[in-house]
Amino acid sequence: MDGHSFTKAHYTVLQMSTLVAPYIEEHKNILWSKNPGQFDTWINHEHMASFGSWLQTKLMGNTSVGDQL
Repeated sequence: MDGHSFTKAHYTVLQMSTLVAPYIEEHKNILWSKNPGQFDTWINHEHMASFGSWLQTKLMGNTSVGDQL
């Protein structure tokens, strides 16, 4: 499996978790604030590409949610 396919699969699995929902909105809001004027398609692409690593960094040390994911 290439890196892009792995990222898409990982993203899909994360989307299925109810624990992840609030973090999806937070990440997209960060992308919007850092990239004003970008189109929805760009934001969605960037979100999909970077969400897994962003979430991992965000939850580092948070054992209550991190262990469940």
